[in-house]
Amino acid sequence: MKNSNISTEDAKALLDLISRCTKTYIPENESDFKKIFDEYSDPIGYKEKFMDNNAFLVYYTNGYDGPNRKKLEDSSYVSKQSLQYGARNDAWSAWNDVLSEISYIRKSSNVFGSASTSSSLYVDSTYEDVLEPLTKTLGALDQYLLLAPEEDVKKANNLYEK
Repeated sequence: MKNSNISTEDAKALLDLISRCTKTYIPENESDFKKIFDEYSDPIGYKEKFMDNNAFLVYYTNGYDGPNRKKLEDSSYVSKQSLQYGARNDAWSAWNDVLSEISYIRKSSNVFGSASTSSSLYVDSTYEDVLEPLTKTLGALDQYLLLAPEEDVKKANNLYEK
């Protein structure tokens, strides 16, 4: 079933589910999607802003910040904020792939009487075409939540269960 084409019935259910999610919970555009993560993530610190704005200098001076001072850039340290933003970006990339596949299904099939004239019981996409990016989205979200305080995750789960 993994690489078999999606049945028209399953495609209708999938399109309906994704439609409800994007209208209610999950934004379809990048800035709104990332804004949800950014509201909870650690803010970008002064040092990160400085290094981003002065990357040329930091690179060519090898992070030198004066005599008897630590280097600006410690290659062994990765901030929580960097990990959060990385997980956020991975989640968006995968979610965008899900949306693209759904858009393709919607446009290329006759699930809702669209342009295709085929009367096939299956659409042109496979289950794997949708499940792979969806699994990546959930994996990135899990990575993000691993960085959140355990107490906050428990509160969120309790709200979800109600």
